[in-house]
Amino acid sequence: MATTEPLRYTPATDPRTLLSAEELDTARANVARAPRLTPAQLDTVAAVLRPHLRALLQPDRVA
Repeated sequence: MATTEPLRYTPATDPRTLLSAEELDTARANVARAPRLTPAQLDTVAAVLRPHLRALLQPDRVA
């Protein structure tokens, strides 16, 4: 189920289609200086996103 292929950007997922070079640099700088998520926060994010990601990756299965 896991894949080792890198994410391929499409026009819908490529941030360069939405942000200027300056905005993208600013966003990257903001991410770089943001504190890391705690394990509890990561668990919460995973719990929220897991069913949606499963539905996207396995559309024939109901979440």
